[in-house]
Amino acid sequence: MCQSEIQGRMNASLEGNENGLVAYYDFEEGTPSGTNTALTEVKDKAGTNHGTMNGFAKTGSTSNWVDGQRLVSENTALNFDGLNDVVFLSNPSTTVSAGSLGLPTTQITLEAWIRVETLTSAWGCAVGFTQDNGSFESGWICGRSDG
Repeated sequence: MCQSEIQGRMNASLEGNENGLVAYYDFEEGTPSGTNTALTEVKDKAGTNHGTMNGFAKTGSTSNWVDGQRLVSENTALNFDGLNDVVFLSNPSTTVSAGSLGLPTTQITLEAWIRVETLTSAWGCAVGFTQDNGSFESGWICGRSDG
């Protein structure tokens, strides 16, 4: 999106069909603090790269959907417990390329709204695509580091 498109939509939720948008996860599938155990994936509103949930309790007020910041009448967020909650876009034991998922391979812009309550390690990844190549990893992450 160009600057005017971004500014025009900065206080509204995306639709999923915006120009150049590759993937969009709004995490609005579940009921805040409800029993969401039947839900197993988060939907990609811009395509077909739906994410598989792993490690989530999906009940109560942690490791589950929670009330989100209200931009629209209904808005939820996904609460990650910081231990083992993960959303995979592919089977983690299968090797895939960024291109095979429709992700950019040379340039990328990421946006994520994240509220960190407790830091449990020196670094963390909120969004990323990495490939373990033995003695080194390659890819990209959007995260934080103390160093």
